[in-house]
Amino acid sequence: IPTDKFVYHGEFETLYPGQLTIELINQKHNQRSLWYQIKQNNLPACRLFDGIVSLYYTDDLAQKERIDINDFTDKLDNEVFPFIDKLLDGKIKLSDMTDLEETDDTNTINNLEQLSSKKQCLLENISRDYGFLTQEFQGISGKHLDLIKTAKECCTIIELMKEFDLYSDKGRQKFQELRDNLTIQFQLQERNNIMLNSFIITYTLCEPFVLKAKTLKEFVGRVVHLVDFNTNSLQHIKVVNGNAQIIRMWLSTEEATVVDNALVVMTHLYKTGEVTIRLRHLLHEESSLEINYLIDKIQPKTLDVKITNEVTNDKSDEEQKNDDSSDDEEESKPDKMKTTVSMFDFDIDDHKRQLTFCNVDLPANMPHIKILLDEQLKLLKLIGNIYSTFIKLEISGHPNYQLKNKRYKIYDSRNPIDTVFFTSRENQEVDQVELQDVVQSRTTYFTNIWNRLEREYDDWIDRLENSRNKSHFLKLFSNRQIMNMIILLTNSTSNHRIKHKLFEKLYSYNEANDESDAYSFECIIYSLAYYLRSLPINERNSFETIISHLYESHTLKHDISVDASLKHLDRFLNEFLKCSNQALHKNVTNSESQQYLVTLNSTYHMPDKNLCECTLDMETFCILLNLFNDRLPIASQILWCSEINEDDIHLFFSRIRTFSNMIFVILDIDKMHSRLREVVLNEQDLLTNSREPHGIVYYFSRELTTYRRGLKFFHVPSAYRNAGQIHTNLNKLFQRTNRIPPKIHIICGKEGTGKTHRIKTQYMNENTLCFSINDKLSLSSLISAFLSYDSTISDNCPLVYINISIHAPFDELNRTLFSLLVCGTLTDPTSGLTFALSSTKTWTFFVEIPYSGKHQMEIKENLNYLLPILSIIGQSSIEIVTDEDYQLHIGEEEELVARFLKAYSNGTIDRRPTIQQCVPYEFEVLKDENECRHYIYDCIRKHAPYGVRNKTYEISFTKFLYRRVRFFTSFYYTLNELIPNLGSIAMTQMIQEAKSLSEISFHDDNYPRLYLVYDPDFSLHLLHNNWDEVPVGIKTLWKDADPLKRPDFLNKNHFLKCLSWLVNTKYETCEQIMNQMKFILTENFAYKLLHIHERKLTTLPLIIEGDTGIGKTYLLKFYSLLLNANIQHDYDQASFRTQILEHASLWMFGVIFAKFLETNSSLLNEVLQRIRPKLMSSHEV
Repeated sequence: IPTDKFVYHGEFETLYPGQLTIELINQKHNQRSLWYQIKQNNLPACRLFDGIVSLYYTDDLAQKERIDINDFTDKLDNEVFPFIDKLLDGKIKLSDMTDLEETDDTNTINNLEQLSSKKQCLLENISRDYGFLTQEFQGISGKHLDLIKTAKECCTIIELMKEFDLYSDKGRQKFQELRDNLTIQFQLQERNNIMLNSFIITYTLCEPFVLKAKTLKEFVGRVVHLVDFNTNSLQHIKVVNGNAQIIRMWLSTEEATVVDNALVVMTHLYKTGEVTIRLRHLLHEESSLEINYLIDKIQPKTLDVKITNEVTNDKSDEEQKNDDSSDDEEESKPDKMKTTVSMFDFDIDDHKRQLTFCNVDLPANMPHIKILLDEQLKLLKLIGNIYSTFIKLEISGHPNYQLKNKRYKIYDSRNPIDTVFFTSRENQEVDQVELQDVVQSRTTYFTNIWNRLEREYDDWIDRLENSRNKSHFLKLFSNRQIMNMIILLTNSTSNHRIKHKLFEKLYSYNEANDESDAYSFECIIYSLAYYLRSLPINERNSFETIISHLYESHTLKHDISVDASLKHLDRFLNEFLKCSNQALHKNVTNSESQQYLVTLNSTYHMPDKNLCECTLDMETFCILLNLFNDRLPIASQILWCSEINEDDIHLFFSRIRTFSNMIFVILDIDKMHSRLREVVLNEQDLLTNSREPHGIVYYFSRELTTYRRGLKFFHVPSAYRNAGQIHTNLNKLFQRTNRIPPKIHIICGKEGTGKTHRIKTQYMNENTLCFSINDKLSLSSLISAFLSYDSTISDNCPLVYINISIHAPFDELNRTLFSLLVCGTLTDPTSGLTFALSSTKTWTFFVEIPYSGKHQMEIKENLNYLLPILSIIGQSSIEIVTDEDYQLHIGEEEELVARFLKAYSNGTIDRRPTIQQCVPYEFEVLKDENECRHYIYDCIRKHAPYGVRNKTYEISFTKFLYRRVRFFTSFYYTLNELIPNLGSIAMTQMIQEAKSLSEISFHDDNYPRLYLVYDPDFSLHLLHNNWDEVPVGIKTLWKDADPLKRPDFLNKNHFLKCLSWLVNTKYETCEQIMNQMKFILTENFAYKLLHIHERKLTTLPLIIEGDTGIGKTYLLKFYSLLLNANIQHDYDQASFRTQILEHASLWMFGVIFAKFLETNSSLLNEVLQRIRPKLMSSHEV
């Protein structure tokens, strides 16, 4: 140990207790203070020795009532110790040790019996065999054993590689050519590409099991040299083994080409192909198209071929009984002797592309293939058309096409293609008419399906339009909203299943629950109430009671036609309005066209061009809210043109023609596609030419002019831009419509001032709904969260916390907040799901407003620009959080940092002993939190004046500094007598390190390279790359001698040596890991590892970014191996046993005793009585 550390430590063992004598020889006769510390640990008792003595002692004790000490000594000399000598020499058999099993607590005998099943085997033979096995299997680890086990289980792929001789010179060349060809062919085929990657990995891992080894050592050596794999790699072997037939197909082809692959897949589709269409948009999931076909599995050689044929024939007979299409939940049961291969949309497109190339290059002497190619291309196109029509039916809201699974067979079970196809291929002169008829029959079958679906779609659209013309209320709902209400009102078997799946997605619904029927009824009432609240009505206290009564009398018990379902829904809506005394339609005699153009000013441009413009500004919302001056708007009165289609436009203008007493607004016209804008303007012309009365329409635009016929200019009064007056009028409208206005609490402030912390500590509770909006706004997820939360919240004061990122889509967010907070509803256009704020609950929203200092805006100006709708409706509850409002939290760590910063500032950190007897340095604890903050803030201002000053930086700086100032609590500092200015020199460097670590970036080479490194006992070491650049003060700590030139660093990597100190691992172990990984520890990597470890110790987040292949994963893998080195290489059983006992005792005390036993006195007394003998050193319990 270097003498300048002034500390020596060690350990020794004794057989007997005694006294420790320390003798010092002071040859120079200089006065020194010696501090010593002794830790005494009792060695564990030898259970085996106790067992041997008890064995012989018990035999004599059974014969005599007592044994004197002389007899006991004779037993030890004549029987016990000779037994132990034979045991140590290995001259004893396992059969002679069987009586020790009951006394052996460590399972030693059982472990020996596992090594040898022969009872007469000598221990020395077991030891010899164990040594032989250890030597032969040297280097084998757990992952290698898992590989051997997996290879044994996946013998099919091993035999396949042996069959094709893939590890000979020609076999390796063939594999490389096959790999290159398939890589090019499968570029656009995700499934095949994944299979190919698995095959490449499997090829590398299976080499030791395919090649014949002359000796066991040779086999073990091949396995050990497979270092670049992990347990996840074994899954690739299992995947390839399960798809061995596909691998055989690849290997059997002399030259795998696109034509070969396409023809093979084409043949399989006509033999066993099946189309599966799954409709899932109602659950906001992607609908899917999938084509499956079967291929034969590779059977083990021991199976009889006749059995396989019999099973296959039985399956074919059963398939002939099936229809060509099936519905819903009954999935096809694949043959156990076959493997299912799935093709998804991208695979289908690629297969069609391959068939097209094949059709061009096909030789003229293959007419049977030509027929199949032409017809399958037509067939695949028809399947795509069928899928598109299904999607149209689903999106348009057809109630019979929601959450459906449809399957259609490509093959004809009544007229199999196998016989005709093989006959035509073997005999070219055979007439091809029969083959043509067979394949065209399937094309005709799918053509009829497509035509039927198209007729159903047209019929649905026509009936829906007719129903809306007869029932005006249906015009206020979208197609999918109407569909959802029909599903809710229908209680047939199919709709019952759809509702349950929907409720499982939205609510905490479990069909297996005994109370599922009652809860299902509640969910139906909840859902219907959300849709009915979107109507322009005044909600009353008996709102849900009316819905419950109407639902019981208007529930459909069985499926009916679409036309009847629409009429039934119309009757339900009319009954609801009648029972709630509401009226929507009023006759208006004025036939004058009332269409106005609201011309907006140009958008406000930010100084930073990288920030997107918010087109929905304060002016737009002020005018919009003033237009609805008599009652609050509903969502169906406003058309947001940025996210609509042509059907939405026609539906909106039909509302304008129907509800002539209502006001309608069209926004975002300038952001529309030119084709859709033309549709809007055509509807405006039709409205102008109409003589029938219609609702008042306001067109908001910055580009349109008033030169269009029928479009009047709307003059905006100055009062319309007064946000304060608008806020007052809005509250009056809430009172007039009997709606409870939501409470909006806006938290503003600059970044890093603690807005999130303030909300979480002062406003949130355990029942608060939290929602974060980053670069995208998922309206479906937002609605689903509201639906689930509203159904589970017990009180009438729900809390919602919305955290908004500076990168959020603010135009979309402003539209969403307007719809939710002003209109009171949110609707997902994809699924039709609707959420509405209840008038019986007071909803409270805490909204955290983002801020970016680079835009140089005031806090209020930033709010007005990003979220003007919140600035208007929540202007009375805006809270601005500043640095003074949210101070740095002072805990034990922060207090310790401030304590030594105070000592550093007043110079007491370098104090020396003033009395002859040395005492440890101690500094008074700071009890005033403001004083602690003063010293920390003062340190940051002095030493990091140009850093980004926010709470994140302050916390990072303090944590890094706390990690270092703990040095001043160790005896290296507290007992220092010789090194002058140790405290100030170390603290100066520590502050610089904390500053560097808080601001560090590895984008260039200008990062600090001087760090004090601490081992677990907080002794100082130094990491540097140039001794000449080390400050003079720090050099004095090492007596002006470079510590990296000491004998400790001789022939060693000094970066690795410092890292070994840092992670508390032996240098030899770290070097072994580095060599095994072939990791080159450069200077840059060493400092990156230091920074990663510092972040890990201080629990601060870290982002590692870089180009692909630059070494991010490799660096972290090496770091993880260093951290786990003590467990994997230098396992200290005694140390870990102590830690386990300590944690187990704490768990027993905190969980068992504190929570259970102390609350039950009788149970506690019983436990204490049982453990008392054990505590009194007795073996009886």
